Amino acid sequence: MTRALTQWPVADLPTRADPAWPIAEPPTRAIPVRPVGESPTRAVQGGPAEPTTTAEPAGPLHESAPQAEPVWPGEAALDEAAVRSPDARTRITVTPVGGSVRDSQDGCVHCEYRDVDEDGYCLRCGLRQPTGRDRMADDVGVVAGVSDRGRVRESNADAMAFGFTGDAAQPEYVAAVVCDGVGSGAMAGQAAQNAADAGAAELLGCLADGLDARKASTMAIAAAGDAVNALAEPGPAEEDTPATTYVSAVVTGAEVTVAWLGDSRAYWVAPGARADAAGAHGGPGEGVTCLTTDHTVRNTYLADGMRAAHTLTRWLGADSDGTDPQVSTVRPDRAGVLVLCTDGLWGYLDDPGTLAARVLTHGSAAGAAAGLVGYALSEGGRDNVAVIAVPFPAGRRWP
Repeated sequence: MTRALTQWPVADLPTRADPAWPIAEPPTRAIPVRPVGESPTRAVQGGPAEPTTTAEPAGPLHESAPQAEPVWPGEAALDEAAVRSPDARTRITVTPVGGSVRDSQDGCVHCEYRDVDEDGYCLRCGLRQPTGRDRMADDVGVVAGVSDRGRVRESNADAMAFGFTGDAAQPEYVAAVVCDGVGSGAMAGQAAQNAADAGAAELLGCLADGLDARKASTMAIAAAGDAVNALAEPGPAEEDTPATTYVSAVVTGAEVTVAWLGDSRAYWVAPGARADAAGAHGGPGEGVTCLTTDHTVRNTYLADGMRAAHTLTRWLGADSDGTDPQVSTVRPDRAGVLVLCTDGLWGYLDDPGTLAARVLTHGSAAGAAAGLVGYALSEGGRDNVAVIAVPFPAGRRWP
């Protein structure tokens, strides 16, 4: 079948006013569009997206523009900058390849009770403590992330990787990647982790070499795609070919650049936002904006007032019909927090104020990431979940 979304060259993205723009604006109110825990399907060429669409009018969707208008630079903005000194790549800090596996912890990760028996079960809530990729967490000060298997899935198919260039006290760039393996099983998790590791390494390397954030983002996605494709068996692509969603962010002292394929999301959360400002939602002093738009059949048909399945139309994998990402650059007018996450979190966020409250009540990026993952688990944890929190501007410890 023909892909639902038009594939634009990265250097030729349309403006929001362009009539060719085929998808709905990013929903600030993250409405669950499928049961949490149900793996997304892919619109595989030669097969229908299930279930089929109907002419039923879509329900109301809360939409808004980002707090800062997206910048859509032309080809000139993608020109490579001058390459920096040969030692530039030696000043890169990045999370370990394979994920920051948390094999031990102080107390229960579920209820924070201090006593856990020798078999790994909490003596208060009775839940087993995570091992291996079940629970991953890392904190490099200027960015932190947590990923958890959840309460239902047998393995964790979410992944994350992040880091920065320059000094921790004043980084030049902070970069992060979140991926959600499509399907279930070890291969989905491996695809997601390979993509996150390769994407983050390429992203930080390109930034250290002097490329601008948009060009670096597209090159990182290409590297992530190669890493996923390397897992595929030779021969025709099958429906269970390793695949993953992908969302990345580059944060500097003045801008945030987001690139994505699929339905993993980026949210902007700002304290002190004007209540009447475009894109400001939640109570006074809170602002939440979704900076990404899900690449799904559902969003394609929302533009025509029709309902459709939450079937992916873009992803990384050998059976993908193209890996051109969408790229958006925003220039926030205040300090805030960028949150990257999989649907294991946003499927539970039916109120934008929930996200703001869970982020802004913590005193660090690590606290916010852990708090959001904890919220998803408390709501049922029916899917894997991964969350990265990045304070803005780059290097700011917390808003």
